[in-house]
Amino acid sequence: AQQQDLDFARTYVEWTSEARYGSPLVDHLPLEAGIPTPKEVLGYHVGAPKTLTYYSDILRYYRALAAASPRVTVETIGRSDEDRELVVVWISSEENITNLDQNRAKLAQIADPRGKSDSDIRELIETTTPQYHLMGGLHSGETGPSEMLMELAYRLTVETSPLITEVRDNVIVSITPVADPDGRDRNVDWFYRGLDMAAAAAEREAEEIDTAEEADTTETAVGGRGGRRGGARLPYWGRYVFHDNNRDINLSQLSMRAITDWYFTAHPPIMHDLHESLALLYTYSGGAPQNPNLDPLLFGELRFFSNWELSQMTKWGMPGVYTHAFMDGWSPGYLGSVAYNHNGMMRMYETQSGRDVDLDSLAAAELEEERAAADSASSGGGQASARGRGAGGGRGRGATPTGRGGGQDREWYRGIAVPDDGVRKFTRRNNTNYMQTAVLSALQLTSMFPNLVIENFYVKTRNAMRAGRAEAPHGYVLPVQRDMTRVVTLINVLRAQGIEVGMLTERLQLEADTLPAGSYVIKLDQPYGRLAKNLLERQDYPDA
Repeated sequence: AQQQDLDFARTYVEWTSEARYGSPLVDHLPLEAGIPTPKEVLGYHVGAPKTLTYYSDILRYYRALAAASPRVTVETIGRSDEDRELVVVWISSEENITNLDQNRAKLAQIADPRGKSDSDIRELIETTTPQYHLMGGLHSGETGPSEMLMELAYRLTVETSPLITEVRDNVIVSITPVADPDGRDRNVDWFYRGLDMAAAAAEREAEEIDTAEEADTTETAVGGRGGRRGGARLPYWGRYVFHDNNRDINLSQLSMRAITDWYFTAHPPIMHDLHESLALLYTYSGGAPQNPNLDPLLFGELRFFSNWELSQMTKWGMPGVYTHAFMDGWSPGYLGSVAYNHNGMMRMYETQSGRDVDLDSLAAAELEEERAAADSASSGGGQASARGRGAGGGRGRGATPTGRGGGQDREWYRGIAVPDDGVRKFTRRNNTNYMQTAVLSALQLTSMFPNLVIENFYVKTRNAMRAGRAEAPHGYVLPVQRDMTRVVTLINVLRAQGIEVGMLTERLQLEADTLPAGSYVIKLDQPYGRLAKNLLERQDYPDA
């Protein structure tokens, strides 16, 4: 048996508000001689209260891990708008890392199988290792994913359990630690500013009053957004854009362009974008309305993964996991959409942000509330506890409406309902536990069916090319016109997405039109023909 980090085990129990907010996948941390844990580089375990990690320190940890283990390598993929280095971290077995370039070449052939025979395709499916790409830190105020990914990377590198060993052998994991490093550092600055302001406010209050009562001791900061005493939410984090860096279909931001450009060097069949917002973990299942330009197979795959995660986490008694009624499968404009735009699978979580919770004070406050409620009931007031599903105490925005009104505890897409105090008890460690447990479950499923992941990647590409040949329209033409600058802008957007664009070398006479030489032609019988159609046709979103 592997030696375990006893200090981690102690803090795990201390920082996890209740046992049900963790799982046997993450309640331990193995030790491996010569390979540094996050604490040995950063000075603290992931999920520590009142603690966030600057981007330079995140990179420092991954480089220390890569220097210590042949199972890890770090690839530089570009620079951010403010000139921070952008990287992808690769983790797998030593053999898979050694053969990484060959595997990338095989994935490129599956992404564009033109000219390959059936036997060639069968061999590729049988010999290619699926790549599962994880992205954190796209929305910089959602600080938990970038913390969790460091611990996940370490666990995948050193743990020898059957589950992790099978993942290492059968899957290549790649990680974007922080998709927007510029915004990350601003949010970490703002977070620590909030803590400093809260400490100063507490000192002033202590000077002004003689009692030790505090009106706000149970919670100081949520995510990276500051606390009640920490001032308002960070007013901006990107140099040019805010939350809508995840809507940058034109790839105007350097970080978004770099990640997209990297995609075409790797062709991961699965890209998984980690976000924070809702209680307690939503795993995207491709809800309606579904864009008809996306392969129906995609929506079967999404449910396959999300239902597996739901069943695993429900098995371990983890409340608040659900799979439906948050996000649809329509827009091609999300950063993670680069996967399903190009015949892969985009996955996404929304996890409740972690809070800095004084669990002792919270328990005392809850006891006082229960006593007050009991006193009120015994006196005939009938007043129930103030805790519940409101914004201050329980389920955030409430359960998702399903046609029978909100607030349902049991639905086909939800396992265990969010406890009344689930949100306000959700610590930073809880946040790490939930995301990491779900991700490990997804990686486990991938490792169980590696050939299926590769085969489906191929089938969606094959279907896209067949649709371009068999179904109208078969292509689009952008004719020569007075203002070609706008046409060229559009063509460059298409080419940035890997779409092939040709040009007429001589005039073409059709039944109704004459197309002059120099007109641009986009055929749809190409691997990314469905994306071209999606971007060029008139959109008819079903609002009803």
